[in-house]
Amino acid sequence: MSSTLESNGLVVARGLVPNQILSDSLKAITEAFNQRAALPGPLSAAAPTRVFLPVQTSPNAPMNDTPTHKRDFKLPFETIEPLLKSALGRAASEYELLRYLPDPDVMEITVIRGLPGADAQEWHADSSWSSSSPKMITMFLALHDVVEESMGPTWFVSNTHRPACFDDDVWIPPTPSLVEERGPVWFELNGGDGVLMESTCWHRGGANSGTSTRMLLAVTLAQGTGSSGKLRVLNLIPDQQG
Repeated sequence: MSSTLESNGLVVARGLVPNQILSDSLKAITEAFNQRAALPGPLSAAAPTRVFLPVQTSPNAPMNDTPTHKRDFKLPFETIEPLLKSALGRAASEYELLRYLPDPDVMEITVIRGLPGADAQEWHADSSWSSSSPKMITMFLALHDVVEESMGPTWFVSNTHRPACFDDDVWIPPTPSLVEERGPVWFELNGGDGVLMESTCWHRGGANSGTSTRMLLAVTLAQGTGSSGKLRVLNLIPDQQG
């Protein structure tokens, strides 16, 4: 499967998390959103329909246990730890994650919630291609079934992640016309399924025109640099070390 990720820039990974872990994690994440909703936010801002909730990525770092504003609220790492360990372990054993990214660090974890009425995002890539940058991938993990386009699933454009995908061997960021030419796709995901994506692959969150909230966990991984304070994937899934 690492060859598919390398050639296409993304791969669908099924069954990364068992149902019980998924159910327990979703309950805890939903409770956290309820706690955050009770906090004050910007006075001039309307309530957003797409919310990005950051997760603490250093398990031993001090936490603000009594945030007084929405901007200060972070989800404790232990809330998603079983979910993350399961997803990474399965991605390593079944989808060759560690062959593609041998010793990655967890750079960022975010829970993304798209409410009914959320507009589609602009087309983008999470990073620009550079020969000197460490390889990075994003894992989008469905926290529940996302099987209808009206829920606002993530759309992807494959084969847009490296210079060889373009004329003149030069990587370029997306534009609406280029996206239309290449044909974006979305994938039906059951809870616990995910998509592994090169960070330079074009994508966007879709418009939620339905009546159901969509939630996913986005995890950014980068080839390890040995920097102190980074969360190593191999420390989370030590049984996958070669």
